[in-house]
Amino acid sequence: MRLPRLMSRSTFGILTALLQGALLWHFRAVQDPALLLKLQLSCSPIQFQEILNQLGPMGVELVRTHYWIDIFYPLAYGALLSRLLLAQAPGKTKPRAFVIPLFAAFFDEIENAVHYSLISDRILFDSPLFYVGTLSAWLKWGLIFLSLILLLERPLRKNRAPHDSPLT
Repeated sequence: MRLPRLMSRSTFGILTALLQGALLWHFRAVQDPALLLKLQLSCSPIQFQEILNQLGPMGVELVRTHYWIDIFYPLAYGALLSRLLLAQAPGKTKPRAFVIPLFAAFFDEIENAVHYSLISDRILFDSPLFYVGTLSAWLKWGLIFLSLILLLERPLRKNRAPHDSPLT
């Protein structure tokens, strides 16, 4: 089954690159970009608040306003990684692994919604909602890395000679 041209790997690749570029441009004024990843993966409301304090009012406003881009980014990278995994399938067999990046995108959207809510209403810091956002962020990154490993695994296995052993 051939998908319409609009749903091609190159379309999703270009869309993902454009959205990533827009996010990088949006956050260009952040002094320490590592704080953005730390914010996503913070495991306690206190740590989350400390990172917001380090970002300062301008950085917090950038985080709060970036969601208008980031609402589309997970859809783009999820579709791209999924299409790449489908393209690697030999013959007519379709791997089930193509759903992994789609779940990553799903958890990214949950994380975005929760973090937007937390930044907009700090009273929510003490609610279980905080931990939903943290868990979603960790699951998102784990599933993205798993998708990348699966994408790299097949070409690497294909290039290794049959007599090569990973232990030698």
